[in-house]
Formats: sequence, structure tokens, C-alpha cells
Amino acid sequence: MEDTKAWFESWFDTPYYHILYAHRNDSEAQAFIDRLVDHLQPPAGIQLLDVACGKGRHSNYFAEKGFRVDGIDLSPENIRYAREHAAAGTQFFIRDMRSTNEENRYEWVVNLFTSFGYFDTPAENKKVLQEIYRALKPGGTFIFDYLNPHFVRRNLQQTSYTEKGNVQIRTRKSEQDGHVVKEICVRDGDKDLRFEEKVKLLEPALLRSWLEETGFTIVETWGDYTLSPLLEHASPRSVFYARK
Repeated sequence: MEDTKAWFESWFDTPYYHILYAHRNDSEAQAFIDRLVDHLQPPAGIQLLDVACGKGRHSNYFAEKGFRVDGIDLSPENIRYAREHAAAGTQFFIRDMRSTNEENRYEWVVNLFTSFGYFDTPAENKKVLQEIYRALKPGGTFIFDYLNPHFVRRNLQQTSYTEKGNVQIRTRKSEQDGHVVKEICVRDGDKDLRFEEKVKLLEPALLRSWLEETGFTIVETWGDYTLSPLLEHASPRSVFYARK
């Protein structure tokens, strides 16, 4: 029987995902959060929702900064790990980002490190923004961090190789039909496995229009994790600071 799961429903729950991304830069993520908090000066103890929280690296650091944090992710493996390594003041839940089941609860919502654009239709991706808007209290803050397609196209690292013990992982990136597609080939002992990542190349102007269509007011836009201004054709990131 053919596996009809979406790529993110299977890949994120494998041990190979965590091997491939073990190098992720926690110090860069923490410096970004430090700058956000210093710049925006939120009151201590406010409630924050981390949408697509992964293993909780951002959630835990927000908690260290004084937030009360709920993290949601579709991957049971991610949530298991996050719960085992949870900082004080955090809770983690298995939940689809298209259905947060929350309304007017949070002062802050964050969606970080290109944890968006997974779905096939604009309507499904917009549904994520609508759910985030619904989850925020009036006047609440949304921090939305996405790739910048202009930068990605110019700097696409086509292949990579990772090895840990008996596991070898080779990846190949390409642009296909408006997506960045990463083909992932795993050799684990005598097993050969294949996976895929696929996210939409969504332009900053389109994301802005989707946010405004949802009801958000965009306060500032940044082009990297130092909070430099967004230069649409040059910046590596598209980071939006929006309010409900």
C-alpha cells in the first residue's frame, strides 16, 4: 500500500532528521532572541506560543528569558525530546499548526527558522496564519521568521554529506516548481532510505500581503538575526514583527 503521508509527517519523526541537523547553531538562535527581547521589551511572565517548536530549543530559551511558553509540533519524536529536556515554565504538545485550538490566549506567538510553507495550497498555509491570529490576545505580538527566496536562489548549497557512526546522509537541494526541495539519501548499515524536505519559496511581499489579509499590522521587518532592515533582494531572512 502506498504511503500517503506528507513528507513532514514522516521525515521529522526519524532519528536521521536529528543527525542531519545536530549542528544547528544554538548561540545564533539565542542571540536573536536576546535582541528581540532587548528591542521589544515585553513584560516579564507573559504567555508565548512557539508554533512548530521542534525539539524546543527556542522555547526553552524564551522560558529562560522569563516567558511562560507553550510549544506545539506535529512530530511526536520532537515533542518527546522537548518534554524530556524542558526548561521550567514550558509545556509541549503534539498539535497541527493549522489547528492551535487556542483563542485570545497568548501575548506573543513565534514561528521561527522557516517552520512554515509546508503545505500544498495557499489556503492551507494561510490557515496557519489565521490560527496564529486567533490564538493571540488583542494587541499581541507575532514574530515570523522565514527564508528569503532571492537569497536562497543565489546561495543554494546543492549537496552535503553527514556521517555519524554507521549512518551516512547525503543531501541534494534544487529548486522545483516554486519550492526548495532537499532530497535526503540515508545509508544506515545495510539499509538505504530516502526522504524529502520541501518548502515554498514565498516572497517577502507575498508574506506581507498574507499577514495583512489575515488582519495583522506589520510594525517592523528585518533581514537577518541582528535585526538589520529587510532588503528584499539581498537579505538572508524575511523576519516580520506584526501585531494583532
